[in-house]
Formats: sequence, C-alpha cells, structure tokens
Amino acid sequence: MYAVVLFINMIIYANPGITTALRVVIIFEYLFFSVLMPMPFLLHCCGESKKSSVPLRTVVTLWGVFFIMLCAAQFKEIFYYTTPDDLYVRAPLFPLMIAPLSLIMI
Repeated sequence: MYAVVLFINMIIYANPGITTALRVVIIFEYLFFSVLMPMPFLLHCCGESKKSSVPLRTVVTLWGVFFIMLCAAQFKEIFYYTTPDDLYVRAPLFPLMIAPLSLIMI
C-alpha cells in the first residue's frame, strides 16, 4: 500500500494544481510508512502476552501520539504544509512530529 501511495505521489507531483489530493496522499504516506511499527504479532512469536506487555503499550502509545500530531498537522501548519504551488514544505517543528517514530525504532 505504501508503494501505491508513493506512485500516486509521483503522479500528483507531475500534475500541478491538485493541492487537496497532495494533502491526502501525504497523510496516507505518513500512515503507511509508520503503521508497521506497532507490530503486535511479533509479541506472539516471542511468547509474550499482548495484554501485559510494557514494550507493546509503549509503542502503541508513541504511535498514538504520532497519529494525533499527524491529524493536528492537517489543521495547523506547525509540522508541514503545502503551498498554493503544490510544494510540500516541512515546518521547523517537523522533527517533533517524527520523534515518536524515532523513539519506537530505538
């Protein structure tokens, strides 16, 4: 699904004037590249309980924080924005939005 979204992103990039579609594609791009991080099925393979796992709760909480920030980014231009010329611009606080995902990987 992530590859499909990247392909759509390339199509939109070649066709200026589709600002709304670009914003939707950006949302799905961030969701799809991060959705594999809270992989709860790995706990089953390790023999750990899904209900009492502290690492899983931590990962799901951090991913939830990322999701809230991604939703907030749609209404405020604090993390990223698109210009009327269909350019994607990362705002100065963009690293703050990616911080929960970085913590998950650590």
